[in-house]
Amino acid sequence: MTHREKDRYWRVVSECLIAFHEYSKKDAVHRVSSYRLDVEGAEPDVHSDIFYHNEPYDVACDIAEEYLPLESRFGEYEQILEGKWR
Repeated sequence: MTHREKDRYWRVVSECLIAFHEYSKKDAVHRVSSYRLDVEGAEPDVHSDIFYHNEPYDVACDIAEEYLPLESRFGEYEQILEGKWR
């Protein structure tokens, strides 16, 4: 996964925190930055690329420590994925 693709992935996670977990943009960016450092700073023998198979929505739920069923939010999530949100 390229650096640009990773940046986009984390942008989606941040937007999910804002849209679904009511984080402020500042708080979302801060939490995502910290979480990303943990993921990408893992042991050298742990491949962080495997992490990127996780759905950004689920990662946002992990960060927020609150799982929200996706079914009722799927349309809005699709807009976020397509870059059409807000």
